[in-house]
Amino acid sequence: MKAKILAAAEDFVHALNTPGDLKKVGQACSESIVIERMGVFSQQGQLVETFVGVDAVGSWLARTPAGIEFRVVSAEVADSPTWRVRYAYSVPKEGYHHAGTWLLRLGTDDKITWMQHNPDPSA
Repeated sequence: MKAKILAAAEDFVHALNTPGDLKKVGQACSESIVIERMGVFSQQGQLVETFVGVDAVGSWLARTPAGIEFRVVSAEVADSPTWRVRYAYSVPKEGYHHAGTWLLRLGTDDKITWMQHNPDPSA
């Protein structure tokens, strides 16, 4: 199962790294995907946005500024069937690095059906 989680997370990273490519979003996410975006800074731990469906997720990812590079760091079981995936991102031109955690579940098609996007608290 861990290999399937990592593969799905890598597919999502490909979608993040090519914002606006709806085909890549569809390769990573089920049609009924639900993503809960948690806040950062003063909104840390609070639900700030929810995206339902591939089109909504694609619109969110299209907001990603150019030059950000995401990568998967690790995956482990959180609470079955939920997995915890650590991600990191950087903006090489600015020397900026940050990370966070995705909680996610896969559907029977091995695509992401639910995700909670949790940026780490800023230092």
